[in-house]
This record gives sequence, structure tokens and C-alpha cells, in this order.
Amino acid sequence: TAPEKPSVSERAPRAPPGAMSSLGFAGAKEPSPPALAPTLATSCAEAKQCTICFEAIASGIELPCRCTADYCAQCWDKALAKSFNQCAKARCPTCRAPVRVDYDADADTLIFGAEVEEENIDVTRQRLAQQLRPAQIRLLCAFGEAN
Repeated sequence: TAPEKPSVSERAPRAPPGAMSSLGFAGAKEPSPPALAPTLATSCAEAKQCTICFEAIASGIELPCRCTADYCAQCWDKALAKSFNQCAKARCPTCRAPVRVDYDADADTLIFGAEVEEENIDVTRQRLAQQLRPAQIRLLCAFGEAN
């Protein structure tokens, strides 16, 4: 049989007792690799990345479905618009659950919710057009005043 190989600790040369370590102190131990600082570890764990474009995002869109995927606002909007144009229904790009889209004129933002009841495409378009009308008027007035 072949002789057993010595373990790593048996193979490593040892300094004689009382010899200076690389730190310059007699009997001092070599430093262990630094542990990740808690803030770095948590920031890496909390860093979010868009599922579609892989760009880093501060906070993902609050999804109206049970998906845990993260999307940047631009990719989420594009995915819903593409879904709406292809199948006349806004759907989550991950689980394909129907998404209700509303516009909040006061906050000037889209609101996404779970679609509770089936809605005809024409009714959806009319509802969104009605919600968007005050924002359109506001933008056109601002443009008219500026020009």
C-alpha cells in the first residue's frame, strides 16, 4: 500500500517557539480573513435586480399577484403594455395573472391591482381614458402656456 500523505498542518513549516511572526510579534497568530461587515452582507442580500433587464433597482414594483420577482418600472410597464396589446389583457410577465391597471391623477401614477372581475377590452380602454383625461388636460394647458 502507498504511504499516507501528511495532513496540511503536518506539511506546513512551523516557526520555532519564540520566533517572530510576519506581524513582528513573538508568538502572535496570523490574522484571520476579515468577516464581511454586517452592512455589506445585508446590502448584498437586499440588493434587487430587475428580472427582465437585470439592472439594479432600489425597490421593485409592488406586484398585484403572488410573484416574488422584481421588476424596474420601465420593464414592468413595457411587459404590461405588450401583454395588453397582444391579448387585450394586462398580465403579470411571470405568472400571467390578470392585472388591473388604474391611473391616479392626483399622484400622477399608475396603480396595479389584482383583477377581480373580467372586463371587456373596450370598457378597460374607456375607463383608463377617463382616468387619464385630467392629466392630459393639465399637460396640454401647461404646453399651451409655455408656447
